[in-house]
Amino acid sequence: VDQCESTIPQLALMVAKDYVKAGDYATAVAKAKEASAIAASMNADSVVAEADALVPNIYMQQGNVLIKAKDYEGAIAAYTNTLALNPTNGKVYVNMAAAYDKLGQTDKAEETYLLAAANGQEKAANKALGNIYLKKALAANKAKQFSQAIDLAKKSNSFNESSKAYYIIGLAAQNSNKLDEAIAAFEKYLELEPSAANSQDVRTVVEGLKKAKK
Repeated sequence: VDQCESTIPQLALMVAKDYVKAGDYATAVAKAKEASAIAASMNADSVVAEADALVPNIYMQQGNVLIKAKDYEGAIAAYTNTLALNPTNGKVYVNMAAAYDKLGQTDKAEETYLLAAANGQEKAANKALGNIYLKKALAANKAKQFSQAIDLAKKSNSFNESSKAYYIIGLAAQNSNKLDEAIAAFEKYLELEPSAANSQDVRTVVEGLKKAKK
């Protein structure tokens, strides 16, 4: 009897895992919860713990599958379920923020990346945020919205300093006739990228801007 009682919860948990492998996440969650309840009724504490831990992982795996399929809203819903059960999983916040970014919801992406940073994923979150605002700065500069380009590039640098952001600031400031700001940004670019293919051209621009100030 004792052996039977120890085997039944394990079998119930195996069923849940089989549904995970099959990609039937809704049934897998239901079966994992059922396995937990069976295990609890039989005082199989280790199985209870394993089954309970499996549920948020099922939602996370579902989210990962959906984000790869470009179902970003579905992925966010799955990650939300994960975080309801495990609110300190920084990697889930990173993935969820990426889904928000793909939907063009920059404010939600930033909010979620900041939560990722607060939960052990600061490096990944800051790099991603830097890239989000760098892309926006590039677009603004291309659209000749120079003031906006400068602000966005500075915001990018506040998360993840990059030579590209300084280069955009330099270009936008130059086009806005903000000579001091352009010079400073281009010099910082050269400091970070002394051997860049365009480094000599940038140095020539800086020299020209300094002469224009006199």
